[in-house]
Amino acid sequence: MPIYEYICQNCQGVFEVFVRGEGDYACPDCDSKNIKRKPSLYGFVSSGKAVVSSHSGCSGCAGHNCAGCKH
Repeated sequence: MPIYEYICQNCQGVFEVFVRGEGDYACPDCDSKNIKRKPSLYGFVSSGKAVVSSHSGCSGCAGHNCAGCKH
């Protein structure tokens, strides 16, 4: 079961949800259901080295602080 990151469109809070099928999720800070799923980084191990990749097509950034990424 995947873990997704969401951004609250009401208070701009960022939170994670452990998804178990279809659900009706709300922001834990303000209870707003006006949320949007955030593209997340994922990592995997290849030949003993950790590799981080992004759904956004960004290359070379570590975390969410890359000025060249399209979030």
